[in-house]
Amino acid sequence: MRGKIIFELCGCTAASILLFFAAVWIPFVSFFALFLAPMPVMILTRRYGLRVGLLCSAAAASLVVSAVGIVPALLYVFEFALLGSLFGTILAKSQTGGDFAFAAIGCSAAVKTALMALFIFLTGSNPFIVSHEAAGEIVKSVAAAISQTGSSVPQSEITEYANVLYSTVSSMLPAMFLLFSAADTLVNYFAAKVYFAKDDTIKLPQLPPFGEWRFPKDVFWALFAALLLDIAGRMGHYSAAAIVSLNIMEVLRGIFVVEGISLVWSIAGRTHAPAFLRLPTAFLCAVVPPLSYVVSILGVFDIWYDLRNKITLWRDK
Repeated sequence: MRGKIIFELCGCTAASILLFFAAVWIPFVSFFALFLAPMPVMILTRRYGLRVGLLCSAAAASLVVSAVGIVPALLYVFEFALLGSLFGTILAKSQTGGDFAFAAIGCSAAVKTALMALFIFLTGSNPFIVSHEAAGEIVKSVAAAISQTGSSVPQSEITEYANVLYSTVSSMLPAMFLLFSAADTLVNYFAAKVYFAKDDTIKLPQLPPFGEWRFPKDVFWALFAALLLDIAGRMGHYSAAAIVSLNIMEVLRGIFVVEGISLVWSIAGRTHAPAFLRLPTAFLCAVVPPLSYVVSILGVFDIWYDLRNKITLWRDK
């Protein structure tokens, strides 16, 4: 038994370090590694308590600092060690999945904000914002790919697109923080659920089945406020109002997409669609723009009209 405990402690600590280096050095893996960043320390904290989680993450952090230096290691300290410890503690204390989700999303957003503030203080730059030069390089790369098809993009348009990309990313940072926090909260919750599935000694707070996820109609008050702020920003040239409106609309779009995918998932379950097709379908609906637009519209109507209940009543007839 003692050997099993040591193996789990060392294994999760090593997995945390490997996830960090994957997030920093492996381009195609980094995005997914960042989503799973808190998981190893969260698992240790949930099973053995906060003290053990902090001790293991401190040992891992010392190795990371010796390898990459103090400033780059801040990403590990905040996103991997601190956030994992917080997630594990919240997971242990929450009574329901909803309690965990709301608390964990708030903690994740706060940790990311603190990391951004510390980076700005130490380096004078924001690591979460694409620089104007980087935005220009991204647009030039896209323009080069387009030129290979026989079309060309004028330099003036490249500069304009780069300016739009830079200003949009800079303005939408609060919404990006909140949406990413919601995503990594859910990813790590389900990862922990899979990890502890066969362990009867660990009881996790339960979320309802994904096909039953529904948001209250109160979100339309936020939509109404966003529209008013947008009008105020356009009429009175209040840039702050326009930025707040943009961020609210982006968060609401994420909510509507989740509601729409939940509706699709519910319909797929009722029609006995193959289970192995549901997850890739949901992923495509989330990331492919035309599909995400369609499911967001479905989400709006489902919140307002309760489409899934009406579909059930129609099928019963």
